[in-house]
Amino acid sequence: MVLAFVVSLPLHAQGGNEEYFPPEVDSSLMISGFRAGHPDLDFRKRGMDAFNKHHYVAARTAFLRAARYGDKPSQAMLGEIHWKGLGIQRDPVLGYVWMFLAAERGYYDFRAWSEAYWHEMSIEQRQQAQERGPAIVAAFGDAVAVPRLEQAMRRELQRGTGSMLDSSGQSLMILSYEGGSPKGVDPQRFYAAQYWRPAEYRQLQDRLWKAPLQKRVDVGPVEDVSAPVRGTPPER
Repeated sequence: MVLAFVVSLPLHAQGGNEEYFPPEVDSSLMISGFRAGHPDLDFRKRGMDAFNKHHYVAARTAFLRAARYGDKPSQAMLGEIHWKGLGIQRDPVLGYVWMFLAAERGYYDFRAWSEAYWHEMSIEQRQQAQERGPAIVAAFGDAVAVPRLEQAMRRELQRGTGSMLDSSGQSLMILSYEGGSPKGVDPQRFYAAQYWRPAEYRQLQDRLWKAPLQKRVDVGPVEDVSAPVRGTPPER
C-alpha cells in the first residue's frame, strides 16, 4: 500500500496556483518587516507557493530554510517531498525522519503521518532511520531552531518599533509599498503580542496545529505510542 499524502490539506493553497498565506497570520501583515521577523512563515510561504506550482526543487530549498527556524509544517512538507520523491529521488527513510521531526511538538496530524510512514517502512529502512535521524534532529530540532527564530524576532522588533512612533509617542500607520501602491497596516495588529512574544507565538501555533486538521486523508489505523518525540526515531 502506498501512503497517499493529498495536496488538499490546509498546508496547501486551495485551487491550484492560488497564492498561499500561512494560516497563522492575516495576509495583509505579510510585508517585508513582518517577514524578516518571521523567517519561518516567510520561507514556508515561498515553499508553498513553489510547491503549488510544482516547482519542487525550489520548494524544498525554501522549506529547508523555514525548517531551520523550527517551522513544523515546513518539516512535514519536506517529509512529503522525500517520501513521494517530488523533484528528487524518493527517499522514504528521509521522508520519515522529517515527518518524525515535524511531530516533535505532538501536533496531531504530523504525528499520525509519522506513524503511518513508520508502518510503511521495512525493518531495514527503520534501522536506517535510527542511524540518520539524530543528525537532522540535532540541526533542525526545537532545541536549536527555536532560539534562531527568537533571535530573528528580537532583531526585527528592535529595528522596527523605534520608527513607528511620532513626536508625541503615538503609533503611526505602517506603510508598505510592496506591489506598487502604498498600503497601510495598523501597528496594533502588526505588533500584536501573539506574533512577537515567543511564548504567545508558540501558543498561537499550538492552537492551530495540535488539533486534527480539516480535510485530512484517512491513512488507516494509527498506533498511539508513548515514546517521547525527540532525539532519535523510536525503536520498534
